[in-house]
Amino acid sequence: MTFPVLSGASRSRKIGLAASFSALYGLFRVAPTFPIVGLSGAYFPLSDVLPPVYGLLLGPELGFIVVFTGTLLALLLGKPPIFLGLDFIPASMNTVVVGLAAEGMFLRAALLYAVVLAVFIIHPASPRMVDVPLSSLTLPIPFHWMHLLTILIATPPVSKRLARWLNPVGGSPKSFLSLFSLSLLGTLCQHSSGSVLWETIYGYVLNALTPEEFKTIWSTVFWLYPAE
Repeated sequence: MTFPVLSGASRSRKIGLAASFSALYGLFRVAPTFPIVGLSGAYFPLSDVLPPVYGLLLGPELGFIVVFTGTLLALLLGKPPIFLGLDFIPASMNTVVVGLAAEGMFLRAALLYAVVLAVFIIHPASPRMVDVPLSSLTLPIPFHWMHLLTILIATPPVSKRLARWLNPVGGSPKSFLSLFSLSLLGTLCQHSSGSVLWETIYGYVLNALTPEEFKTIWSTVFWLYPAE
């Protein structure tokens, strides 16, 4: 058995499973977990645990369709949009990046991740450095340090080693590390694309946040990255 797990399934089976996965995603998307910093009254949905799983199971194309249709279903079920109807984009990026890596296309996954991250970094509302107090010193740390380190996951020789360790039915530490690494890659790609949408929509389209407010919010988010 290889990734994507359902790559060899029949067309009818894929359609049936895609419909089921879309329904599950839509239901999970209306279930809140913890608040989103910078968006009053908004919560991360329970569905955020599913995009990397869909990428591993379905691959990039079918995984994208499932997340897209599941997001539309959640809107029909009454979940208010956060990004003016573009709410499917962040989770879709997660699924596509993981799906590409699962199919062995690590270079494409790395390029997609790098492009999304580059847009996030150069966005006018994005922070560059965060001052971290250390005793009597203040050390400037790149805000995107975790994102930059994570891109190494999708580049040789790390990616080739992770590909060898990837095993859908294996429970070895190496297999777990490979799955965790791919999930981290997808999750941070989702965070980057979601951040770009948030900055653009709430900072420039709706004019709901000022540059000073963005700076305050990002200073808080910086410390939440590891836990998130």
